[in-house]
Amino acid sequence: MSTSMETLDVGLASDVKLACRRNGVTPEQLKKLCEGDLMAQCARLADGTHKIVPVGAVIANMKFSVTKRLDPEAFIGKGRKFAERHGTSKAITEIDLARITLVNPLKEEDRGSIKGEERLVRLLGDGKIHLGADHFLACWENRQFLPEEWKKFVITFDDDVLLGPSGSRYVLCLGWGGSEWDWDYNWLGSGFSARCRSVSL
Repeated sequence: MSTSMETLDVGLASDVKLACRRNGVTPEQLKKLCEGDLMAQCARLADGTHKIVPVGAVIANMKFSVTKRLDPEAFIGKGRKFAERHGTSKAITEIDLARITLVNPLKEEDRGSIKGEERLVRLLGDGKIHLGADHFLACWENRQFLPEEWKKFVITFDDDVLLGPSGSRYVLCLGWGGSEWDWDYNWLGSGFSARCRSVSL
């Protein structure tokens, strides 16, 4: 069969139209396919030389290095320092998103919430490696790669505890604000719900 564009007759154009209708392709999307090299990429898919990998699958297998050390005063503000550095995650120099689990330490009898200090005791005693401040910084600087699933939760980094100027204790966290990631530090004297998940290995 000839591959010349001369064979793109009315009948073939009609086939394209029917295929678009059958697959829910809009005129705007079809027009976009005609831009740049997108049509060439579709041809490679049809030839079987390329395949589609969902963005979420790429992100799920993402790895990034932990190369920086978080300075509480420089990152958060004057008077901030570490109260505790438990060190269980110190040897973790690479974050492999495929290995991460998000831990919820609440029990049924907690009725949906627990004080931060009690939550911390449970987490540090569960035998898992919970990531800390340096890992928080690495995740923050690579937040565009964080999994879609994480957007459902407040993600806490519990291996390090921060101390505020007034003596209050905090853990660093990340949360999805609806359009972008944001960071915060949660007071351990407050209640933590089941939505708060600890980044662990």
